[in-house]
Amino acid sequence: MTEKEFEERHKHHKHHGHHKHHDDRKDRRDHDDCKDHRDHDDWKDHRDHCDHKDHKDRCDHKDHKDRCDHKDHRDHCDHDDHDDCKDRKDRKHRKPHRDTLVRTTGILQNNLNVTLTAHLDIVNLFDRGVEVRVQVLNWGNAVTQTNPVSTLVDVTQVLPANTRTVFNAAIPASFHYEVRLTVARNNENVLLTTYGRTSIGGGQVNGLTVIDSQFQTIELETCP
Repeated sequence: MTEKEFEERHKHHKHHGHHKHHDDRKDRRDHDDCKDHRDHDDWKDHRDHCDHKDHKDRCDHKDHKDRCDHKDHRDHCDHDDHDDCKDRKDRKHRKPHRDTLVRTTGILQNNLNVTLTAHLDIVNLFDRGVEVRVQVLNWGNAVTQTNPVSTLVDVTQVLPANTRTVFNAAIPASFHYEVRLTVARNNENVLLTTYGRTSIGGGQVNGLTVIDSQFQTIELETCP
């Protein structure tokens, strides 16, 4: 082999080695790019999976919360319904109250040392019968008394049109008493006068006469 042929072969071998080395580097670079791309795709898939899982978890949480809220609302409604039902039952079994206007003398006292007769004259001047309730309450002789100690008269009746009637109550010496009149629909055509007598048919006692215009109207809560 001549020197020239040797140089040509050496030159060709070197050039071929350079191309081979260049191709190897390109292959490695392509391989790395492919790997990077694959890693990127894997990372994207992983992120998508995580996002999907987060979204699903949020949805599941929201569904759970909605169910809880719905249950709370239902429980609250059921509780309210139960309370309303209970209130309706209580109202059904409880006697209704109403405000009633009552006319009263206030507190009077038998200042005699003998029993006094409280005389009541009531008249209905209306053209129809009217239901009335007449009461004489015994408030005792104590300095302080809570609630009447007894009821001396308590009559409820229909007083016919243009009719007068009389009631009497015995008041012990030194005892306090009160006369009350309750009239249906607060009919102003029913009038009441009371006065004290030493006995039935006896003389009147000064200071114990109360005519109709002197009665005071009060409002009491009563059961019908």
